[in-house]
Amino acid sequence: MAFGTEPTPLWPMYQARDGFGTTTVTVAFAMVIVGATAGFLTLGHLSDRLGRRRIVVPALAVAIVAALVYLMWPELPGLLVGRFLNGVGVGLMASTATMYLHDLYQQEHPDRPGSAVPGVVAAAANLGGLALGPLTAGLIAQWAPHPLTTTQAAFAVALSVSLVLVLATPETVDRTARAGAGDDRPPRFALRHGTGAAFAAASALGTFAFALLGVISALGAIVIRTKLGIDSHIVGGLAPTLMFAASALGQLALGALPSRRLAATGAVVFPLGLGLVALSLYFPTLPLFLVAVSVAGAGAGLLFRVASGGPAPSRCPRHGRAFSPSSSRSPIWAWDCRRSCSA
Repeated sequence: MAFGTEPTPLWPMYQARDGFGTTTVTVAFAMVIVGATAGFLTLGHLSDRLGRRRIVVPALAVAIVAALVYLMWPELPGLLVGRFLNGVGVGLMASTATMYLHDLYQQEHPDRPGSAVPGVVAAAANLGGLALGPLTAGLIAQWAPHPLTTTQAAFAVALSVSLVLVLATPETVDRTARAGAGDDRPPRFALRHGTGAAFAAASALGTFAFALLGVISALGAIVIRTKLGIDSHIVGGLAPTLMFAASALGQLALGALPSRRLAATGAVVFPLGLGLVALSLYFPTLPLFLVAVSVAGAGAGLLFRVASGGPAPSRCPRHGRAFSPSSSRSPIWAWDCRRSCSA
């Protein structure tokens, strides 16, 4: 996840080197979203059939290839291709790693089936990784020689170490048992009756929350450089770092609240943060901008938690089969296991 956001403090250097504008930066950032969507929708369910580690390993391998593309093809087309591959790796990882953590925890602690620990660890890892990416890249770019090359090489090494560690981790899905069940089709989900409006509202909340996270991730360092006149790469990475960190802390601190109270809190904090961001652009000062993105990030995290329905169990409530994108606790989603499970 950190690799997905690490270019944020590097965009001003890419701009200076290649001479492109903020529109191109936005397109380059969007390539990660395109790749992540493709990976999540087309391949994300495969971990239920092939195994968690068997998907996490290719996800890391794709991310390593993306880093090598950045290194070996430094021109703009290579940057776009690398961002797309980066997104594919993120999509595969996001759809699998959370359930891998859940499975590993259940193997070690079978007496704690309803523990919130895997969900907390997953949230901290996902949002914490997104927060650490820009900060790490900013630190490397600030003091290391050849910052664009050195940063990508450092992440390639980190990803390679992660790959080795995952290869030493046990698989949690028994393919033999799955084959014996006689039904390997991916799971299906359906909306509960009468929840169309709630689903549309949840989708809108998630869209607005992710839109803010995307804008700051893509343009935060450019705003700091152009509006505030600060050239420090570390400072350039602070805005997205604080935003994602606030999002994670908000979810961890308030995630246990009932959905309505969580939504009400997010509905107040998020617009307040947006207003502060707008104010910080009219009266540009670094402390105000950083506070603004932190408040907005906290609100976005709460809204996304409401929109996603929070953590959910990993097994079909009728047949007990494990699936990665489960949502049977959600007031909106329900299992449609006519094609997913053997009766």
